[in-house]
Amino acid sequence: MIGLDRAIDFLTEPRAPTHIVQWYARRMRFPASAPHTNEPPDLCLTFDVEQDLGSLGTPEYSETCRPFLEWLAERTAADGWRTTLFVQGSIVSTFAARLRELAPAHDIGLHGYYHELWGRPLWFTRQPGTPVPVRHERLGQGICAFDDAGLARPCLWRSPNLVSDDATDRMIADAGFTLDSSAPSFRGALPLIRRHGSVVEIPVSANPRPRIRRRYGVPTWARYDLLNTPNLLGFSDSELRATIDTILACQDAAGCRRHLVVLAHPWEFADIRHPGCGRENLDRLIERVEFVRAEFNAHLCALRDLVLPASVSGR
Repeated sequence: MIGLDRAIDFLTEPRAPTHIVQWYARRMRFPASAPHTNEPPDLCLTFDVEQDLGSLGTPEYSETCRPFLEWLAERTAADGWRTTLFVQGSIVSTFAARLRELAPAHDIGLHGYYHELWGRPLWFTRQPGTPVPVRHERLGQGICAFDDAGLARPCLWRSPNLVSDDATDRMIADAGFTLDSSAPSFRGALPLIRRHGSVVEIPVSANPRPRIRRRYGVPTWARYDLLNTPNLLGFSDSELRATIDTILACQDAAGCRRHLVVLAHPWEFADIRHPGCGRENLDRLIERVEFVRAEFNAHLCALRDLVLPASVSGR
């Protein structure tokens, strides 16, 4: 069954060349850039506080979270940073004291329980899906972990690896969650705020215009550039500016509140043996945040700040 699920996932992969018509339709629909306007966007830094290396790690190891949360507390005290933390349920108790300290200035939501998948298995990983009854159990465990840690009941949700399905959507709505940030941005989910019943969907921001790879001139793959750590820190100023311009143009065309949602993980800012990781990334993150704030007059806020009157249809 897992093999069949992965086969279905591959066959429906929107980045694969079977969707080439949609690629070029997207490129026609969304301009490569847009002129700046005087309306500043909101900049939402979101951190998935999880086991080290995410799906490549195990729940027993999450020590990169401790120094990161200490650093974030310092940034909060020094510069008034306000961010959103999605915390893996199984490690909430480990960092309960620090999370309680951060809670007044930051949104804190739930990020699965053991970093399990909350939808169909991905064709490019070996991680299995999670049966719906097990998801129900894990969701309850995660909510209880917040209560045991002295934290407010979570109302924000992000599925690990941005993998979700209809069963998960119903589950989190029934459990009282009001904001979901699980849409698969890496597969082209539009950077728009949308309401589905009682839940508001705010995806990680990604360029809606696919970057098409070619081999010997033949289109082979499409990539949707996310505002994640590798891109935020690795893009040149002009590349980052162009990506943000296109995201904002998409939001303007839809009448959506201008916003930029960045995805990062504590382990990306630790000196561990994994490509692109390092403590020096913290300084680079500050530089890039200041660049976006200066270039676009962006306002740093938490995800829940976007869910205000007129957030969905525009300001």
